[in-house]
Amino acid sequence: MSTTPYYFYNARLLDGSGRPVTEEPHALVVEGQRITAVAPQIQLPVPSGAHPFNLQGKTLMPGLIDCHDHLADLEGSMQQRAAIPPTLAIFKAAEAFRQTLLGGFTAIRDASGVDLG
Repeated sequence: MSTTPYYFYNARLLDGSGRPVTEEPHALVVEGQRITAVAPQIQLPVPSGAHPFNLQGKTLMPGLIDCHDHLADLEGSMQQRAAIPPTLAIFKAAEAFRQTLLGGFTAIRDASGVDLG
């Protein structure tokens, strides 16, 4: 695990508190697997030796939680779904997982369709 900190800067911040997003640039520091600081950029200088990442035009926000989803639920009728080879079904489910993660969801409760594997 890297001990070099990461410094994300020049981003809008949606903090989940209900406050509106402002255009004031914010910065975030990650050390190891933990976020160690979040503040307006003017108040949070780049830590010594940190890898900087300019997030201009991006928004920092907490991960979203989806409490009910069916990630492996394939489109089509029962007959159409039964005709899909299992290996193709795995790839289709993996794409659904990827799209969900890219949409900002970092926790999901699958309400059936995905086995323990």
